[in-house]
Amino acid sequence: MDHLYIRHTLGGTLFYDSKQDGNGYELEFVEGNWIFKLSSVAPTAVQELLAHSGELNIFLVAEGQTAHKSWLYSTEGRVEADAASGLVLVYADVRQDYTV
Repeated sequence: MDHLYIRHTLGGTLFYDSKQDGNGYELEFVEGNWIFKLSSVAPTAVQELLAHSGELNIFLVAEGQTAHKSWLYSTEGRVEADAASGLVLVYADVRQDYTV
């Protein structure tokens, strides 16, 4: 599975890491948005993602790749969550692929 991690734009605080959290995620592209569906996210991480929804840098690294990354973010800061289940939807409408 590709490596997904989400950091705060200012300071780089790590809010979610698919390798560390191990809960997996799903990715869809719908009507101009990449939608990351995160499962079983810890309650504190859910709160942080919601509190900083307009300040998230989303990085996606394809499995087996070390030289290429995708950087995504939302111009509208859209994040939806159900704290009870730990389900979080993070939307991104801008994607930049680049070489490290």
